[in-house]
Amino acid sequence: MIDNQTKAFIASHIDTDIYQLAIHADKYRHVDFDYALKQITARQKRKEKLPTLVKNPDIIFPHGIPLEQCSSETTALYKSSLISGERLIDLTAGFGVDAFFMANNFNETICIEKNRALFEILQQNIQVLDRNNMIAICDDAAHFLSSLQSTQQKTTFYLDPARRGKKGEKIVDLLLCEPDILKLKELLYAHAEKILLKLSPMMDIKQAVRYFPETEEVHIIAVDNECKELALLISPHKKTKEVDYIAVNIKKEKSEIFKFKEATEANAIPQIADQIEKYIYEPNSAIMKAGGFKTVGNVYKLKKLDYQTHLYTSEQLIEQFPGRIFKVYLVSGFSKSELKPLIGNAYHISVRNFPQTVDELKKQLKIKEGGSLSLIATTTKEKKVLLLCERTLLFSRSLKANIKKQQKLRKR
Repeated sequence: MIDNQTKAFIASHIDTDIYQLAIHADKYRHVDFDYALKQITARQKRKEKLPTLVKNPDIIFPHGIPLEQCSSETTALYKSSLISGERLIDLTAGFGVDAFFMANNFNETICIEKNRALFEILQQNIQVLDRNNMIAICDDAAHFLSSLQSTQQKTTFYLDPARRGKKGEKIVDLLLCEPDILKLKELLYAHAEKILLKLSPMMDIKQAVRYFPETEEVHIIAVDNECKELALLISPHKKTKEVDYIAVNIKKEKSEIFKFKEATEANAIPQIADQIEKYIYEPNSAIMKAGGFKTVGNVYKLKKLDYQTHLYTSEQLIEQFPGRIFKVYLVSGFSKSELKPLIGNAYHISVRNFPQTVDELKKQLKIKEGGSLSLIATTTKEKKVLLLCERTLLFSRSLKANIKKQQKLRKR
């Protein structure tokens, strides 16, 4: 247990520069300084990722890879919405962030962690959070599963296999992760009603589904347009081969959720644009990762710039589109006369299905990164083009109403 002096020291130095603290370590001999420094460092690193836990002075944070690899509270909360039932068994509990949120939806939650030091932290934090429906067990996932007795209790398993190699390198392939989920598959299926499997956002989704053809849903989870996780919801007793794809981009103002079926995307025929119209649309990173390129255009009645270009256009503004929207000011080819107005200026530059890199384009056009306008280099049905445009920032009606309300209150 952490002593009160050390706890008070951590709380009072939560925003202090850790290097300055380390220099003056001799001044703080009345506290467990090494422990305090690690806790302050962890809280500073995870202030945005784990805000609720960071605010709790009694929570103990691990350091190193367990802290780096743990889910954010944002993604943990989303995943917790996917499962509920009688019993949850988290076979790779680690620091326990996912389990803390998921436990709210289950009568009983069992957390398995093989690392003794991490297990002790997990056990302590369960007590701190007063989770009466949670217990921690120090065991290996394979050993625990092999000794698990059959029961009438409906069980959901959660797994987040470690994705680091022996030298600390990041691993994507599921076959190289720890534990080896494919080796545990038979045992898992024997006991599970549902399985939720967290994977690297770099994992090939189709390969993952081939490993687990019983996959019911694939969730691609992005936060502020950065793809963070893949989550496979697996039903061992699934009778249909259909897979639902759910691409979610979690944002502060309003989350974007786009659902489609694997078969729908495979059979969809996109409408290809004959020309660039008034608006350009770019799907969010979750949809791009999910591969819903044809479906998203068809659902929102947009025209695709080219079969291999995942940008869309329309004459009328489609506010509900799940991604970035740009208003087009100029469509330029690559002749000297067309390029002349663009040369030497500053833009936010991006390339989509285009043979040159951003750096090569900057050098060719003698332009810099910045300014208020965007320059998108891409391929249309007929040729390579540059699109000079401005991002259209849209707010939900509820957010607009709230802003107006706050402005009125300030005037009073």
